[in-house]
Amino acid sequence: MRDGKRETRIVVTRREDAEKPFDLDVEVDRGTASYAQPLLGESPEEFTSDPFKGWGQRPNTSSSPAYVEIAAVPGRVVASTGDAKGARRLELKASLRVDGNTWLAARCGGPNYYDTLSHHDVWNRGVFAHTSPIYVACGGEWAMFNEDAARYMLTLIEGGLTYMREGALHHPPGTVTHHHREDEHMAFLQRPYLEAREAVRRRIDGAAGS
Repeated sequence: MRDGKRETRIVVTRREDAEKPFDLDVEVDRGTASYAQPLLGESPEEFTSDPFKGWGQRPNTSSSPAYVEIAAVPGRVVASTGDAKGARRLELKASLRVDGNTWLAARCGGPNYYDTLSHHDVWNRGVFAHTSPIYVACGGEWAMFNEDAARYMLTLIEGGLTYMREGALHHPPGTVTHHHREDEHMAFLQRPYLEAREAVRRRIDGAAGS
């Protein structure tokens, strides 16, 4: 739960615009039916008229998760609970013996987790949620590595680069201004992929030499 307003910075990229006197009225369109979580309890009009909308309101508990589980690397479910009819609240407590470095995470969704309802938006994404992993170290600094997973990551990275280069639509160079202010937009897009590819390759090479 977050309280209060959030500071927002607006950057005017053209100097001639920035030097002009003006009154700024910003309207934030959060929509009324396309949230990644249920709408809040009040009506859409009440929500969108709130000057601090989206920050600090009570959560809406009208969504009905039907399944909650705790997973541990390498993806094994170690505890779960569910309600075939759906429930506004599910609780799960479990004891787990840990013999080596691992991570734990909890996730919830529809029956069997994957059999879930879809959001009413253009993407029709499934309704689900998960926590960030909790890393558990045993007997020293935490470290885990799986070469098969790393090589699969390389496949995903190469797929992203191929789509970027051959499948994605791009404006002709020099016809639009991008927020990163770099001349080579394609280079900007590819940079994190190339950095990730190099990092994964180093990790694979390091594991092979150890």
